[in-house]
Amino acid sequence: MFSYFFNLLKKPEVEFPFPANYLRKIEQVRLSERLSKYNKEKEPDDGDLLADGNMQIMLMSTSRTIEAKYIDYCTDLSNLLENYWKLRKSRSLRRAYDTVLKDISPVKVYPHNSTNSSNNKDILSTLELIDWLGTKDENSTVFVSFGSEYFLSKEDMEEVASRLELSNVNFIWVARFPKGEEQNIEDALPKGFLERIGERGRVLDKFAPQPRNLNYPSTGGFISHCGWNSAMETIDFGVPIVAMPMHLDQPMNARLIVELGVAVEIVRDDDGKIHRGEIAETLKRCHNRKTGEKLRVKVRDISKNLKYIRDEELLKS
Repeated sequence: MFSYFFNLLKKPEVEFPFPANYLRKIEQVRLSERLSKYNKEKEPDDGDLLADGNMQIMLMSTSRTIEAKYIDYCTDLSNLLENYWKLRKSRSLRRAYDTVLKDISPVKVYPHNSTNSSNNKDILSTLELIDWLGTKDENSTVFVSFGSEYFLSKEDMEEVASRLELSNVNFIWVARFPKGEEQNIEDALPKGFLERIGERGRVLDKFAPQPRNLNYPSTGGFISHCGWNSAMETIDFGVPIVAMPMHLDQPMNARLIVELGVAVEIVRDDDGKIHRGEIAETLKRCHNRKTGEKLRVKVRDISKNLKYIRDEELLKS
């Protein structure tokens, strides 16, 4: 949610005008700490590109289907239109500027083929997972991953494992560890967890073909940290999201996709911890026949709309 942070920079005295998107108290504290650290570490000459008034073009990885009102708000905050008309007064700059505007074209991004790996173990792992998914019923399995830059605390790891076990939902869980702190996956999980879940789940500590997992009919949900690219990819595949945001822009991304009607959020307490049972309860909402079907219909509708708009833009360009 770039517009939220842009609002903080441009008009910190003005409350963000969209109440559906907000930061909880603990998230505000963490954001403040990160901004304070950044301001201390940046060089004096770095300046602040987003806060100055010389911006002429802003590129955003998004779609009006996803966040039209937020894009419009960014335009209002950035003075882009004002700068555009100033430039048009200069003949020498007008032609170049208009040419740039006309030459902007959409680029279709195809899902990455995760089996294109030089590591034979990765390829075998992918094939095994696809075979395993093929034994599961439609929409019966959740994919669980928190990206490559965030790692669960031991407490959260145990909570996720416990709730997945109690949920009776099939799952693929990518449980990564920080570089240099790798450990045996069995040691990181509750004792006997892998034996108890049996064929109902798969836990990986490295490679996972996310696009292929999301695109498989048996995948009915994704427990995600809500990194922007990951969230957009999931929507593109028409898969509902169980949002478990960690830091940075992820909480705002989570609120956005909940507002869109394609996700449900696992809510943390004021200390940033997950209440016991919250994960299982949220998973039930995602897989409940009525609630789950509503999520699936909505996310597939948005996915279809995004693909249609993207293809139309490519034909025009």
